[in-house]
Amino acid sequence: MSRTCPPRVVMDLFWNGTNVNPAPFACHETGHAKPVAMGTGGLFLRADGESRHSISNVYKLPAMEQATRLEALNLCHHYHDLPVVDGISLQVKTGQVLGLLGPNGAGKSTTLRILSGVMVPESGIVRIDDKSLLQHPELSRKIGFLPDQAPLYGDLSITEQLSFAAGLYAIPASQRKQHILRVIELCELETVCDKRIDQLSKGFRRRAGLAQALLHEPGILILDEPSDGLDPLQQMAFRKLIESLQTETAIVISTHNLNEVKNLCTDVIIMDRGSSLFQAAVRDIEQPLEQLFTQLIYAGEYA
Repeated sequence: MSRTCPPRVVMDLFWNGTNVNPAPFACHETGHAKPVAMGTGGLFLRADGESRHSISNVYKLPAMEQATRLEALNLCHHYHDLPVVDGISLQVKTGQVLGLLGPNGAGKSTTLRILSGVMVPESGIVRIDDKSLLQHPELSRKIGFLPDQAPLYGDLSITEQLSFAAGLYAIPASQRKQHILRVIELCELETVCDKRIDQLSKGFRRRAGLAQALLHEPGILILDEPSDGLDPLQQMAFRKLIESLQTETAIVISTHNLNEVKNLCTDVIIMDRGSSLFQAAVRDIEQPLEQLFTQLIYAGEYA
């Protein structure tokens, strides 16, 4: 996946060179005011080794602004005249992990099904890379979706299931083995990859579903209660996996686990009865998340 950003100008490298994440970047490779490519986290310039000129400070250029990958505008949907999604709007960029936090029945799963293109909302718009998902259904190939019940065939092994899914994703036959081995390793399924899915524990079935969602290397990942059924060690491994994917992926997860939001998410929407009660970056929440959640859900303080 390639990205571009407005060029940043690097000046005053002198004779020191620098380090770029963290590979050496010799000063002779650039010239005065020559643009230098940079990544999502910004570019750090640091003087290294002996030099003819002294640079006492560390210079940081601002990180490039990521484009919005997934956007929803005023989504609404009803079941039997009851609003299950009521005016939900959100944006997710590469590098963000948005958590939909709420009790059972809050509308989280329905929202994720709409975002992934599995369901069409009664009203509202879902955009992928600034294009309507309804008008461009092929954009759903950019999404990896793990629903609450992953579509897995119990009489297949994990390897067979992933091979079947690779065909559905139109992954070229010459590349399928490479993709399958990659996600088996990512999801730590090596010891059970040849076992029938209906013989696996709930935790392993959950990880098999996640492997299937990751198989085609999507730029957008939508996960419904992804850590459900995982033991504490598996939850830690899942957290590390999401962190490793985060720099290249826009991620949305649903959860009722407050610790999962605090430890994994960059942003949160607290939902109840189909509505968004609160939306913010996790780092900007000034009061304990447990207290805020209790106030919003149980005390009725819909601030």
